[in-house]
Parts: sequence; C-alpha cells; structure tokens
Amino acid sequence: MRIIQITPDFPPHCGGIGQYVFYLAKELQRRGNHVAVIFRGKQNRSYLYEDLPVQEIKVPGWPPLNLPIFKKNLEKLINKEDTDILHVHSSVMPVINCGIPVVVTGHCCNSEYIPTCYRPVRRLEHVYRNITLPIYNRIETRLSQSCDKMTVVSDSLRKQYERHHAVGAAVIYNGIDLKLFYPAENADKENAILFTGRLGVGKGLPDLLKIAQLLKKSNPVIKIYVIGSGPLGRFMNRQLIKMGLSNIIMIPNLPHEKLVGYYQRARLYVLPSYYEGFANSLLEAMACKLPVVATNIPSIQEQIDDKINGYLVNQGDISGFHEKISELLNNPEKCQQFGNAGRNKVLNRFTWKHVGDLVETQYQQVLGKK
Repeated sequence: MRIIQITPDFPPHCGGIGQYVFYLAKELQRRGNHVAVIFRGKQNRSYLYEDLPVQEIKVPGWPPLNLPIFKKNLEKLINKEDTDILHVHSSVMPVINCGIPVVVTGHCCNSEYIPTCYRPVRRLEHVYRNITLPIYNRIETRLSQSCDKMTVVSDSLRKQYERHHAVGAAVIYNGIDLKLFYPAENADKENAILFTGRLGVGKGLPDLLKIAQLLKKSNPVIKIYVIGSGPLGRFMNRQLIKMGLSNIIMIPNLPHEKLVGYYQRARLYVLPSYYEGFANSLLEAMACKLPVVATNIPSIQEQIDDKINGYLVNQGDISGFHEKISELLNNPEKCQQFGNAGRNKVLNRFTWKHVGDLVETQYQQVLGKK
C-alpha cells in the first residue's frame, strides 16, 4: 500500500501525536508499505527522517483559523502523489477532498478537552480556546463524519466522539518502542520522582507544585524531575521561586534516547492530569518497570489498574497523591510488584506490532469497500 500520514507535528520536536505517527509509519514501512508523512510546521521543505519521506508545510497563524491554508497546500501535494490511503491524525484537521480513502485517528476530543481544561478562564489562551470552541466542534464533527473510517486511541475517546459527534470509532491503543524503553536492572536508583510531557493546561501542573510542597516537608531528599516544555513553562519557573520549591528540577525536552535514562533511574512516575486522550508517558514508565501514581480519569484507567501496576487518585486530591507517593517511596517491594505488572501489561497490549496489525486491518476494510 502507498500511505500518506498527515499530522500536526513530527519528531524530533513534537508531542505525543508526532511520536505516534513516527512509530506507526516505521512499523507500516517495515511491513513493506510505502509510507510518507506530511505535517504542519514552520517552513516548506522535503527531507528524509530515518528513511521516511517527510514534507513540512509552513502554515502561518493560529489553529484552527489557519486550517484553510493548510488544506489548500495539502491537497496540492496529495494530488501529485499516487496514494492508496490518507491517514489523518488529530481531530483539528481539514476535510481533504482528493478522491482517496481517508482514515482519521482521534488522539483528543477538543469538544471535551476545552471545557474540561480551559474553564474557569484564567489567562488569554483560555479566552481564545473558549471563543473558538464552536469552531473546534464543527471541525471535529465534519472530519469524523466525512471520513471513511474513524479510529481513536482509547475507549474513553470512543465514548467522547459518540457523545459529541454521533460517530462510531474503532479503538486502537498506542504502542511503545520496547527496544528503547526497557528497565535497566542494574541502574542506580535516584531519590527521584518523574513527570514528563507537554507543560500545558490539563496536565495538573499546579497540583504537582502542591504535591512537591508536601513532599519537601515529609521527604526532603526526594527530587522531582519535570521534563518537557510548553505554554506553562514560565508559570512553573515563576512558581518554583515563589513557593521555594528547590526539590523540583526543570529540564527542557529531551530526545527519547536520553529521556529513557530518567525513567530507568527514577523511583516512581506521577501524572496528575485532568484530561488525557491516551498518555504515552504512562506506557514509557510502565515499559521501564516504573510504578505509577496518576489521576483516576477514564483514559488513564485503561492503562493503570489501581493497586496492580500503580495507584489511581481522584482529580485535585493533593493529599491523596502525597499519601500514595509516600507509601511507594517507603515500600520497594510494592514498587517492584507494580513495575513488573506494568511491564507485562505493555508487552501484552501495547506493542507497535499489535498496533500495526490493527491499523492494516482498517486500511484493508476501507480499500475493500472502495
């Protein structure tokens, strides 16, 4: 098959969607398919990235208002290619009219995410998101209802698309690079907790600061590594000074080959998110046998089994997070038990081979209908 993957971003500097597209494209390429990637970026250029043909399209302006520009340039490129399948990632994408079957994968449902994470309104970005919510709703509905096949990365998202857009979708979970993310059995463990990901709204970063305050009093030797960048980066740095949180160490985005060392050396992973489509960082932690303390929300419940491979804590329950983190820090046997269970779950359910099998099946169904 000749497949074009369309994504809002792509490695090396990207979020979870870009990483997903990269690994999916490599898996499909490994199976003998011809795979190319087109993404929305800051310049117009074509290049190879680890043997994948990549086209970056410069799109000025703010999404979703700049989507008509992206659509026009995208259709010009696609019309020049001999393509069997277009696979669109992200719900904030234009409807593409090229006479080619389209599969859409939803990694987030903005109709749910924006009301959950941008209210109450606290800063200018919140105002913009709330004003443009009707546009996001309309784009998501048009894209999900017009495509030939809709998939989502969690059952939680499947329910959201059904509720907001009256669309049925197949669930295909994310995968993890097991050659990169693995436990280093002889690694020296640090007195450290790890958070990785985009420093954005909805990740529970204000809660993480409050958890750090409690830990500084109860366990002053414990450090918290916060690895990532995003719109709340400056907020975090200001709050560290204001709150005197010397136990939090901020590190900008790291390439995966360097990031994995932090997973291997940390004692546990914490994720106090209020919304996740599906958390890649949890798979990375689980693959490295790291026990997890995370928020008890639907998508995370599909990854973390409470009291089996981690602990689930209610949204905003700062003392609950502190209690469970402290319990694990004082119980190495339970950490090992949770870590082993997490690694086994990844091996059984979240490999890229498994993802590739399911995605190819969807492609074949769509092509069969055509």
